[in-house]
Amino acid sequence: MKKIKNSIPNILTAMNLFCGVIGIIVALHFSMPKIACYIMFAAAAFDLFDGLAARLLNAQSKIGKELDSLSDIVSFGVLPAVLMFHLMSTIDATKMTSLLLFGGSDKYMLLLPLISVIFPIAVAFRLAKYNIEEQNVSVFSGLSCPIAAFFVVAIMLNSHTMPILQSINLIWAFVILGLILIVLSLLMVSKIKFLTFKFTSFSFKNNYLTYIFLLISLLLIIFLGLNNSLIWILFVYILISIIFAK
Repeated sequence: MKKIKNSIPNILTAMNLFCGVIGIIVALHFSMPKIACYIMFAAAAFDLFDGLAARLLNAQSKIGKELDSLSDIVSFGVLPAVLMFHLMSTIDATKMTSLLLFGGSDKYMLLLPLISVIFPIAVAFRLAKYNIEEQNVSVFSGLSCPIAAFFVVAIMLNSHTMPILQSINLIWAFVILGLILIVLSLLMVSKIKFLTFKFTSFSFKNNYLTYIFLLISLLLIIFLGLNNSLIWILFVYILISIIFAK
């Protein structure tokens, strides 16, 4: 019975990895990147519950910690990079094809989506640093990988309504998306403090920032819907962290 209990957190972590791999297959083979975004939400849920299960069951282990990091590299590193590569590769595909057929000077733009590879590299460094540092229950050093991945998901889910991605000047769309990837990658490996919003108790005094953030997030979801509110929720998180994390 004890062996089964100790295996539950690792099973949940494996489900995180499973979702990450399935998301990559769905995005690449079936060309359904938005479905892959929702699969990433499932991976994030398993990533949350494996830690909770480990604490509740007192089943933390070294192998569980390493498995968690390896799973996160796939689900919140490789999968977001695949999503961004897919998005950058399909921007105004008709116009891009016409440019290439007529031997335009924009051939080099086909290589620009490869900038996506910096994202999983930054995730790997972020997780390696996290594993060797003494952990603080209140703040992270550097932006957490799932939060950075959610930024990519927010862009993917709202790509059809973002004017810059429909721009006649394609280079600007690539520049904006490339800059977003670079900024997210730098934030992950930075020493900037970000709030964890982990509950140490349920008192308002000890968790007032968490409650305020949850209230703002709920209001944004109610008024804007989940897809449209996600990127604003993430901006609110970063803003609150920059102001209060110190």
